[in-house]
Amino acid sequence: MAHWWTKGLLGAAVLPMLMWAGQAGSPVWAAEPPPVKAAALSVDELRTQARAGQVAAQVEWASRLRAGQGVAKDEGEALHWFTEAAMKGHVEAQFALAQMFAELGEAPQSSLLARLGISASQSQRDAAGWFRRAAEQGHVQAQYELGRVLAEGRGVLRDHQEAVDWYTSAAEQGWADAQQALGIMLFNGNGVARNEQEGLRWLYSAAQQGQPLAIGAYRQAAEQGYPPAQYALGQLHAQGKGVPKDDQVALGWYRKAAEQGWPDAQYALGRRLEAGDGVAKDEQAAAALYFNAARQDHVLAQLRLGWMLDQIGRDKEAAGWYLRAANQGNASAQYNLGVMFHSGEGVPVNLDQAEAWYRRAAEQGHANAQNELGRLLGGGFFRDDEAEYWFRKAAAQGHVQAQQNLEKLAQMKKARVAR
Repeated sequence: MAHWWTKGLLGAAVLPMLMWAGQAGSPVWAAEPPPVKAAALSVDELRTQARAGQVAAQVEWASRLRAGQGVAKDEGEALHWFTEAAMKGHVEAQFALAQMFAELGEAPQSSLLARLGISASQSQRDAAGWFRRAAEQGHVQAQYELGRVLAEGRGVLRDHQEAVDWYTSAAEQGWADAQQALGIMLFNGNGVARNEQEGLRWLYSAAQQGQPLAIGAYRQAAEQGYPPAQYALGQLHAQGKGVPKDDQVALGWYRKAAEQGWPDAQYALGRRLEAGDGVAKDEQAAAALYFNAARQDHVLAQLRLGWMLDQIGRDKEAAGWYLRAANQGNASAQYNLGVMFHSGEGVPVNLDQAEAWYRRAAEQGHANAQNELGRLLGGGFFRDDEAEYWFRKAAAQGHVQAQQNLEKLAQMKKARVAR
């Protein structure tokens, strides 16, 4: 049975008015009313525009009726006008309609349900349907709400995997509630395969936005001795995101995780010790932490350990750590390795290798590597154009030497032409 608020949506009343113009018997569809700034309209104007089929006016009129803004509150009428707009594909109307049905589904004694002639369970099913239509149009909050509906089985069959899919879509757009819900589901394995690492990643994103359940989940896991959570809680306190900023608390959590061998914590604590940031400076302890993290293929620890060894003349060892970091795609390590092959520090001079490593770093936007690659290429007449290309890339990033090298290259070209 069609409910009263859909009457006209399924029949002739929703069709554009058929006008007759020109030759007899020639139908012309009336143009839709011109767009309006619905929020600026008076109540009478808004009602008129809504009745004329203007979608924006229908949504604004429904919103005012729902809130009782400037008019007597009337949720039944609001539902009618949201439905009019939602059936025409208006995504905000679809979401508002879903919200209203969801609220009614939680209020089985509502007089509005009786007016509509539907049950609370039917209202929940209608909510799920409208959340889905809005979610499929990319409405991020609708995607989160649809995830909740599916996870809890409200108005639909429970489907944890589809819930994860919709939570993920909203979470990737930065919706904190979705990040929190997704993180908890994955970390605990609620209805899906448990994935602690991915769960913690999403909980961390939610915690950074101050989501209390996410912060609580991290704290509980950290206090139970889980090193990734200890490190992440340290990061939150170091940044002051979602929790009070407190370097000493951060250091405490870094230490706990580092002592259990967590490489991210070892690197973070090493950086603090190397710089004397919040602790007494201790480069030897920092190097030891970098070494432990680097052995676990922590790329930044490999880079930093290589740099420290480079500074004390242990070039061969430095080259080895740079190589490991470079093979993981770290642009700074690739550049440093290029310099070593270019100059013969720690490795034999090899200009082909130098060019290859400069190029890999340059392609990632490393300005120093772009400049050095230009210098290496600029020594040969037939590669001047490529050298100029890399100089320009570096110069565009404000690299002063590259800007000077562009001028020198231009002078060299002029000199060759003059000869």
